[in-house]
Amino acid sequence: MEYKWIKTTPEVYRAVYAQHKDDLVCFESYTAMDSHGEQLKAQITGWGFADAEHPLIRSELRNFDEWEYYLLRTAYDDEQT
Repeated sequence: MEYKWIKTTPEVYRAVYAQHKDDLVCFESYTAMDSHGEQLKAQITGWGFADAEHPLIRSELRNFDEWEYYLLRTAYDDEQT
C-alpha cells in the first residue's frame, strides 16, 4: 500500500495524540543539536499504533523553531474520496 505524509495543523496533531495516546508507540525519533550542543536544531518524532506498519502522526522541528505536523494518508484513503 502506498502512503504519503500530508501537512496538518498543530491542533489536529494534538487532538489525535490526545485521543489515542495510551495506544500509540514511538515509531521514529531523531534529534539534532546545534554545533555547540546547546540548542535543539531539528527533531522528528512519529507515533503510531503498535500493530501498524507505519506511524500515524509525525512532528518535525526544522531550523530551530519551525514546527510542522503531518498525518499519514494511504492509497486506501485516496480510493475512498
